[in-house]
Amino acid sequence: MKSHARVFTLSVVTAAFAIAGSARADVSGTLQINLGHAPHWTSVNGSQVEVIRADERPDYDMFHYNNRYYVYRDSRWYQSDQWQGTFNTVESRSVPVELSRVPREDWRTYPAEWQGRNDYDRSAGGATGTLQVSFGSRPRWGSVRGTRVMEVRSSQRPDYDVFRYGNAYYAYDNDRWYSSSNWNGTYRSVDNGSVPRDLRRVPRSHWRHYPQGWQNGRYDDRHDHR
Repeated sequence: MKSHARVFTLSVVTAAFAIAGSARADVSGTLQINLGHAPHWTSVNGSQVEVIRADERPDYDMFHYNNRYYVYRDSRWYQSDQWQGTFNTVESRSVPVELSRVPREDWRTYPAEWQGRNDYDRSAGGATGTLQVSFGSRPRWGSVRGTRVMEVRSSQRPDYDVFRYGNAYYAYDNDRWYSSSNWNGTYRSVDNGSVPRDLRRVPRSHWRHYPQGWQNGRYDDRHDHR
């Protein structure tokens, strides 16, 4: 469960480990991943995230979600469309909220900024804030013009807000955000920074309760040109 890790800073070698996979960081905000061979992936219970099988894992954190690959190393996030090669740095707020559902025991180094989060932490006893969503029957979704967000058709909407973005679902109720990988069932609380920015582009007329923190935001009804 260890791997090669070579760190280059200003062309100076600072560490080296003689194990199977390797990762090399440079000063341009990229990370070179070389695992040597295609890894075997296994699903993380309760999420849509996959991790490398335990006996093949490198000494940094690497995940597969929604056809993309994410690496967390030295307190920085990297992303790529390929499991090997050049990974580019991304901001933590751009990391899918689904990765926050990966229990701490499946990490090499759990992100420091997630230590006090209220979304999902199995080591702390599970969810500390949840919302039960029940549509009764499968909802019908329609796209919100100018965004990649999907909304429930008006005839099926509950008295709170529910949206779909990618493979995740987001609910906003009583000034709190919740997210799930399924449209029905238990949604777990997430912080505002984990909500995709594209949801801010949903015009106010499409909301039951527009988020208070967004009242002075850039996107409102004036940008709905339908």
